[in-house]
Amino acid sequence: LMTGASFASKENGWFEIACEAIDYQCINRAIGGKAISDTANQMEEGTLYSRNELDQIDALVIMHVHNRDVFDETNLKENYKDYPVPFDRSDYAAAYDYVIKRFITECYELKDDPESRYYGTATGKAPVIILCTHWHSGRTVFNASVRKLAEKWGLPLVEFDRNIGFNARTIHPATGASISLLYAQDSQ
Repeated sequence: LMTGASFASKENGWFEIACEAIDYQCINRAIGGKAISDTANQMEEGTLYSRNELDQIDALVIMHVHNRDVFDETNLKENYKDYPVPFDRSDYAAAYDYVIKRFITECYELKDDPESRYYGTATGKAPVIILCTHWHSGRTVFNASVRKLAEKWGLPLVEFDRNIGFNARTIHPATGASISLLYAQDSQ
């Protein structure tokens, strides 16, 4: 299951191609213009995934890559149920924390759901959450903080900024600006 904004949306197709290559069925709920707070609100409303989808999906992939600090622990709550909802876009770290804690909790609670294939197990479903960096190294705030978040939770991290070929350090000899600025509709 993919959640994210424009870089993750179906129109870009990379998630669908990757899932097809490894023979996985994909569910892409990414929508351009959305933020991690929208994902948290979808979880609260019960619209990000159904109970049956939770039982079936192998991983939650998060690609909300706005250049915000997603690791700031200043306002984090111990229990995801303690966050006031709905979320707004004022605290990306709190919204990430809510999504991670809620997903882990809901996977665990499948052990008590008689309709789940994990019913009666001691641990429920093992939660797999995959985080992603932005594709460009120019998003220094987000890329650095999502790495810390992945480390904190022991989550896999897809490092697009290291593997895709665009970076802020490659300077165009004629313009003196980052080469990628010429080829992307982005201010970075």
